[in-house]
Amino acid sequence: KSFITPNGKQVIEMIESAQENLGLFETLGCNSQGTLYFKRGLDEVGSLWGYYLNSVIPQQLFKGSTSKIFVQNPGAFRYNLYEGDVTVDDLVSMSPYNDTIYMIGSNIKGSEFIDAFGEPNVINVVHDDQDHQRDKNSVFPVVVVAGKVEMDRYYEVYSVDFDKDYVTYHLANVTGRKFEPGPLLEKTTNIFWREYMEENWVCAQMEEDVKTWDAILEFFEEFTVMKIIAFLLSFMVIVFFGWMFLCRNVHPTRRVGSVDPADDDLSYFEGDSGMGEFSDDEDNNMFPVGIKSPPMNTPTVTTTQTTTKTNGGVSYQSIYPVVHNENGIV
Repeated sequence: KSFITPNGKQVIEMIESAQENLGLFETLGCNSQGTLYFKRGLDEVGSLWGYYLNSVIPQQLFKGSTSKIFVQNPGAFRYNLYEGDVTVDDLVSMSPYNDTIYMIGSNIKGSEFIDAFGEPNVINVVHDDQDHQRDKNSVFPVVVVAGKVEMDRYYEVYSVDFDKDYVTYHLANVTGRKFEPGPLLEKTTNIFWREYMEENWVCAQMEEDVKTWDAILEFFEEFTVMKIIAFLLSFMVIVFFGWMFLCRNVHPTRRVGSVDPADDDLSYFEGDSGMGEFSDDEDNNMFPVGIKSPPMNTPTVTTTQTTTKTNGGVSYQSIYPVVHNENGIV
């Protein structure tokens, strides 16, 4: 038994329509890693945060560099990322804040970073910042860190807009320097996720579409000019024969079977006599040879007569012109 009321059904339809209009049903990729859980610790199997810090951030932000560090509080993700197709709606549910990425500062020594935040990803520090207090039952430290921190190396430090003031404050206290965080153009946590999925979580159908498109591009990249010429010539040939087929002449007499030319009444219109030849009379009027020209100023009417004959089981029709005047048929 359904408990959905008419009003409830209408609300559901409105929500689905809004989701469709916002593009929330668009598939970004297929998660073959298994379900990633946002409440599992960094070192646990199926940890969403562990995957984010060890795979997404290094590829999308570090891009192979070992002199960058990323810092973020572990409250940004709010839902699991399930195995299978991942849509925009799944991404927004998992990461609703879509934080902007900021560069906090550069030339920060590894030892200074550790003095400010403690050993990376170790649960041993409790800060008095109201937005960065660790729950005693949490499996996460106050902030999570992506990147390997070595004491004597210098780094660029990155964070997100929600945490930039917190990170800036603690780094300034340790280093005695003034930092001015700056946002990265069109770089957010969700953009990182989206680009990562599109590059690494390609669905089977999406991969097949990409291969097909690549094959088309490869076809046109080789001997492009010759192929275009061949295509145009083929097109012209098809158009020419199509035009010939549509515009071909059709014989005006329709016959059934084979007819001896000697028995064909249409031969009357051919040869050296009959209506196959025309000449001009003295008044420049055109009349068939052998037909009496009507006198001038005499009303003349021309009609046609159709005769159907059968010859040896073969039927055909002959059409004759008939000229009338006041004296009758000419």
